Amino acid sequence: AGIGFLLGCVLGKWDAATVYAKHSIGMAHEAHDGAILSRVYTAAYPLILHTSQPLEWCRQPFPSGYIAGMSAGETYSALICIYYYLAMSLYCGSNLDTLEADLSTYTKTAKDFKQDRLHDTLSMLWQMVLNLQGESSRRTVLAGDAFNEYTAMQKYDETNNTFMIASTQMFKVFASVFLGEYEVAADLALAYFDLCNKHLAGQPGCIQMTFYCAYACYISISRRRRSSGVLNKYRRLATRAHKMIRAWTRGGNPNLPHQLAMLEAEKRLAKSKLGVISASRHHKVMKHYEQAIWIAGRSGRIHDQALANERMGNIWIRQGDKDRAKFKFDEAIRLHEDWGAHAKVVELMAQRDEIWGPPSEISVLLPADVPE
Repeated sequence: AGIGFLLGCVLGKWDAATVYAKHSIGMAHEAHDGAILSRVYTAAYPLILHTSQPLEWCRQPFPSGYIAGMSAGETYSALICIYYYLAMSLYCGSNLDTLEADLSTYTKTAKDFKQDRLHDTLSMLWQMVLNLQGESSRRTVLAGDAFNEYTAMQKYDETNNTFMIASTQMFKVFASVFLGEYEVAADLALAYFDLCNKHLAGQPGCIQMTFYCAYACYISISRRRRSSGVLNKYRRLATRAHKMIRAWTRGGNPNLPHQLAMLEAEKRLAKSKLGVISASRHHKVMKHYEQAIWIAGRSGRIHDQALANERMGNIWIRQGDKDRAKFKFDEAIRLHEDWGAHAKVVELMAQRDEIWGPPSEISVLLPADVPE
């Protein structure tokens, strides 16, 4: 598993890394040792195999790795298994209410076993989920019942714990994008993109952050709410991150095609001026988004489906077509509700009511009231 990690993350030889990762898993099963199995799982799946296999498949063995590790007294590896299971569940679009319940349980388990680093990592993920559920008024700040980024970041700065700083900022980027605070996410990307790619390299979360950083930067360019100097910085970072997503997709990563399509759409929008988009550019943008929604739907990425529908609704409004925009807004609301992002549902419903007015009650004439 270690050789596979070096071949993939250091040398970029992912085909060879996959062979070593799969071989290590087979050897671990033959060893009949829970501690070994748990350790191998934490290297093979989240550091190697997720680059060539669906995340849904990669996360499935982690609960058994957790049980095997805990049974053998290998608490640290066991809890890493459960962290990756929960983090990958987020990236797969699993229901946030279920995810929150699991995070509540396992964060306390990490605390009970005095695994401070894992307790903090699970806590920041838990707080991000709570923010999406509307359980925190600070939205893009990871501060609430589960985690306090202010005290945590002070501790990480004092101890120069760059890994935990990177992890905290990664989850802040996720929260900012999911809640539509694209400029906040883009500013975080400018400040922490390189740090995250240095300390979280090869992990599924780092790849997901690369996409969301590019996505936030492109949308922020289109919205033109920053100075031209800052917009140019957004453009340079978006271009870098976009190229990375494209390279990983072409290299066979099956988890990124829908996200690449979303970036292709936003890249075209970022090149257009404010106002109505040309018919040809609009057609290409919508084609990319429809492709993204279709692929995301097939793989169960309900959160990215919701993002894509919301953006399509905003684009239709920009084009002056409120009927098509309303359909996309309604679909985004439904998908966010199914995902469990209640804070986003409230926000989108308020936007919808502001544009189209609140839904009116339908009056029904009873037979006795019908005029002759």
